[in-house]
Amino acid sequence: MLIGLTQAGVDLGGLVWVSSALALGLGFGMQEIANNFVSGLILLFERPIRAGDFVTVGDVEGYVRRIRIRATEIETLDNQNVLVPNSELISGQVTNWVLRDTYGRLRITVGVAYGSDVEKVKEILETVACAHPEVITDGRAPAPRALFWGFGDSSLDFELRVRIDRIDRRFSVKSDINFEIDKAFRDAGITIPFPQRDLHLISYPEQQAKIAPVTRTKQVDPNKTGIFQQPDSVTRSHREDIDISAELDDVWTALTDIDWLKRWLASDGEFTPQIGGRFALTLRDGTELNGRIDIFLPPWRMRMVVALREGDELLASGPATIEFSLLKAKKKTRLSVSVSGIPATEDWEEDYRRSEDRWHDGLVELQELLQGG
Repeated sequence: MLIGLTQAGVDLGGLVWVSSALALGLGFGMQEIANNFVSGLILLFERPIRAGDFVTVGDVEGYVRRIRIRATEIETLDNQNVLVPNSELISGQVTNWVLRDTYGRLRITVGVAYGSDVEKVKEILETVACAHPEVITDGRAPAPRALFWGFGDSSLDFELRVRIDRIDRRFSVKSDINFEIDKAFRDAGITIPFPQRDLHLISYPEQQAKIAPVTRTKQVDPNKTGIFQQPDSVTRSHREDIDISAELDDVWTALTDIDWLKRWLASDGEFTPQIGGRFALTLRDGTELNGRIDIFLPPWRMRMVVALREGDELLASGPATIEFSLLKAKKKTRLSVSVSGIPATEDWEEDYRRSEDRWHDGLVELQELLQGG
């Protein structure tokens, strides 16, 4: 036919160019198909993955359901069927979680409050892990182990490492263990802290006033009413400072040990010295003091958030706080107690005065107690 067209005077040069372009286009179009076809043959013969395997391919994770010539069907944990081109399984990184066995390792990180008993934390973590039925404890794999990983900004960091029978169930097992860890920590009085930041204000030495052995600091308004006036006269505060001839750790113990608190401040009560710890104290003047500790940095700083009394309405300014700060100065320890957030209303006037007298007299008694007076 081509010879006949040539003899008829038809110019075939344009047809040749069109045919060449068509062949080139088909070649590029078939390249990807051929690549997937060859990749499918490799998967079928080498069998790096098999139907039923639990795999991760890029952002896709799930069970292999079918391996076809062009693509592999993966069913995700959300029951979505994803077709992954075979070329990606050959040229890309594929994680087959169960290629040789179904075992796998879990790593669970947890932080506990500073001051916690780290040996007790380690014991609880390993006990919880060993109690889970899907954790391997019969010697087929290393036993569960809790590692003290480091000192974080707000916590002592641990990492629990366990081996489980079926790595494809790692999310369920991790959730179960986390539930049990939280329960065990609560029973043992161990706190998982929340992040916190401290703001340190530094004054130059020439600007610092000399602190007397016992000093009462009131923050007043220009009219000298004895009340610290914040915007709209919301709250007021006061501070007591005292120098005690005692070791820093001894003063800290007197502030955080319930037996010591009963010797100078409270007549009865409970006190849990840790971040998030609860306190319920009956003070010597009859005041009931309840709440929790939201800052606990031994042996330097502690802040107590006071709960509302029964029948009181929620304060717009937020809860009242009592903050203790310690500073080592030569052979003495300087203790500061700041009481903030007392409502600046007539209804709270008596509470404010009692707070001033309570902490002034209490610190004097604490000073005499620690100095052997």
